Amino acid sequence: MSELGGNPRLTMPYRNWGRWSANAQPETRAQAAAFLDNLDAGGPGGY
Repeated sequence: MSELGGNPRLTMPYRNWGRWSANAQPETRAQAAAFLDNLDAGGPGGY
């Protein structure tokens, strides 16, 4: 579990994530990584 796993507000998301199939988790992580890679830091609200 990550450093956020002890946060009580994240109990339900962690529980739901654990119920996902073994195939769905890596696909979702890949989509999230692609999304983060495509963020434009120079755009509005960029960091």
